[in-house]
Amino acid sequence: MSAAGKSSLPIENPRRNDFCLLKDRNNSILYDIEMKNYLLFGDSNTWGYRPASDGERFPFAQRIGGVLQNRLGDSARVIEEALNGRMTHWEDPLNPDKNGAKQLPIILETHRPIDFISIMLGTNDLKRYLNLNPIDSAMGVSQLIDTIRESQCGRNGVTPEILVIAPPQYVDTNQPFGRLFEGAVEKSKCFPSAYKEITNAQGVHFLDASKSATPPASGDGVHIDEIGSTAIGNAIADFIQANFK
Repeated sequence: MSAAGKSSLPIENPRRNDFCLLKDRNNSILYDIEMKNYLLFGDSNTWGYRPASDGERFPFAQRIGGVLQNRLGDSARVIEEALNGRMTHWEDPLNPDKNGAKQLPIILETHRPIDFISIMLGTNDLKRYLNLNPIDSAMGVSQLIDTIRESQCGRNGVTPEILVIAPPQYVDTNQPFGRLFEGAVEKSKCFPSAYKEITNAQGVHFLDASKSATPPASGDGVHIDEIGSTAIGNAIADFIQANFK
């Protein structure tokens, strides 16, 4: 018991379920603030895939989610829902179970209530053998937006804030990623315009990741490095702090 007669909790574990516990200097609880849940729905670039590696992952602090968590602080919970190879709403015959549209309803139900969700997908849609383009990806993103709205996954059933992020554009390298993305460099330049059109039509928020990050020329041409992840994480944080008080 503290001098004021209030019980205290260990300071090294300030979180309790969905609440952030604010304490005074004596480690006594002043009041609880319900934490906001920020869900990042993405693919290998959100997952933190190290460029030109055999599936190595950046540590949390160097991933988009880790950077965002650091910026938002303990009153927020950043949830990484990132899967290598994830598509928007298309099927990959060589990589089954990567359809984001099929996975999203389960994810929304798992993590509700959700206050904010970002979608950064489309990179894997441009694999050579799929014959898709950014307009096809934008159609997939539009379906994901509809799914979020229909799910009632937000607090009190309200639709969470939705941020659609046009993925980083591809770059030419000497080692294209398994030759999977040949021809995708030019196609990927259309991500921003295609996604901007969809977000305008759907009335949701938009961010262009290519203004913040580009895959390194020494890498595989697809995956961003820790510098790019930090830049995108900060761009998302800047957007949140500027638009949602």
